[in-house]
Amino acid sequence: MAIIPNLTIQQGFELAVQHHQAGRLAQAEILYRQILAVEPRHADALHLLGVSAHQLGKHDAAVDLIRKAIALAPDNAACHSNLSEVLRVLGRCEDAADAASRAILLQPDYAEAHNNLGNALYLLHRCDEADTAFRRALELRPNFPEAHNNLGNVLRDTGRLDEAIGSYRQAMAVEPEHPANHSNLIYTLHFHPGHDAPVILDEERQWNRHFAEPLRKFHRPHANNRDPGRKLRLGYVSADLCDHVVGRNVLPIVERHEREQFEVFCYSGSARRDALSQRFQQAATGWRDIAAASDENIAQIIREDHI
Repeated sequence: MAIIPNLTIQQGFELAVQHHQAGRLAQAEILYRQILAVEPRHADALHLLGVSAHQLGKHDAAVDLIRKAIALAPDNAACHSNLSEVLRVLGRCEDAADAASRAILLQPDYAEAHNNLGNALYLLHRCDEADTAFRRALELRPNFPEAHNNLGNVLRDTGRLDEAIGSYRQAMAVEPEHPANHSNLIYTLHFHPGHDAPVILDEERQWNRHFAEPLRKFHRPHANNRDPGRKLRLGYVSADLCDHVVGRNVLPIVERHEREQFEVFCYSGSARRDALSQRFQQAATGWRDIAAASDENIAQIIREDHI
């Protein structure tokens, strides 16, 4: 049966996956929905439509779609693993750990599922178990940059700084173009007594040359209202607008801005949702969930808010 001229459902699905893998999420979503209009029980289309929704920041819709796929294909480990990642972003970490564990039960050699389990356990402050999960992911896939970086986070938070620095450098060696790997290394150097300010500054300059300077060509003219009597719009961008040392220090500032003079927007990249997150949302003029957004999309959101 054709879904669009000259394409069978299978051909349409393969084309949708090509669009998806290339980052053309809108085109992929159209095809997934066309497939489901003809074959509502197409588990793979439901699953990947859910993954696409997650990538677009529609996390609740993603959970619903992936759960529907699981109802049709309960033994699909990828569905459970991806469900774990979406639940983690929603702050439902116990459920995320359960979903990742189910994926591992179905496919014990699934490195991504072990990594997702580690992520959920880390947010639950179960660091020893997270350490085990990340190390198992790396046994299965030694060149797994996310697992190296995530293991580094656990090692840093449990005071094993030399090992943490080694993990971040391994992540950088495998994935040198990912800024978070080097950023986490720099952050960790601040806590290590063997690295003084000049060493850290050199690392920061390297990061700036590698990641920040190339972005200058994308700067756009400033088009905001120049009226000196207007309210100023301020933006706070962080992955820690929650019960975290950053969130606890920034929240009083956000809550105490003079509303007659300022509009305050918060851009949250946090996977956690807690009481402090709710206070940030209540205090802010605008709250934007950017946890799953690309850098380009985040920049556009901030431009459209006229910060």
